[in-house]
Amino acid sequence: MQTIQSILVAQTWPRTFHTLHSAIKAVGLESLLEGDKPVTLFAPSDEAFNQLHHRTIDDLAKDIDLLRTLLSYHIVPLKLTRATLMHLASSPLSEEGNMFQSSRQEQEANLELPTLSGHSLHLLAGNDLHVQGIRILEPELETDNGIVHPLEDILWPPEINAASFGQRSRLSVRR
Repeated sequence: MQTIQSILVAQTWPRTFHTLHSAIKAVGLESLLEGDKPVTLFAPSDEAFNQLHHRTIDDLAKDIDLLRTLLSYHIVPLKLTRATLMHLASSPLSEEGNMFQSSRQEQEANLELPTLSGHSLHLLAGNDLHVQGIRILEPELETDNGIVHPLEDILWPPEINAASFGQRSRLSVRR
């Protein structure tokens, strides 16, 4: 059985996800990505993590709760293929009821996706798919328990960002 977690470990081309895999293990989310429940992971590649300042990566590793919040923001508890995302974004109401909010403006459609962090991701569907303004790369990686959508950058939840993470992390350690 191929799971999301096994894809993160094995993926070697065109993108690798070793940093994401290590972070997921560090916060204990690997069982979710190995489980039977459908999951969609918006996955920043190693290249995206390499763009961060080394201090930010160190601070991420030191604050497990903030790291878990950051990673949970990349996970939607449904299996959502690219085609499904396009369909949901262009539909006024989804078959899932009111779980998604969608709207349409000219050539672009918007969709709000609930994440494990409790925050929603904003998806924009036009010629390309963008989540929180970050382009979703192709191809998606389909597994038995979900979908991995490679991203060219990291998604930052409202209370965390790359510039302030180190300061927030040091403040939480002092408490």
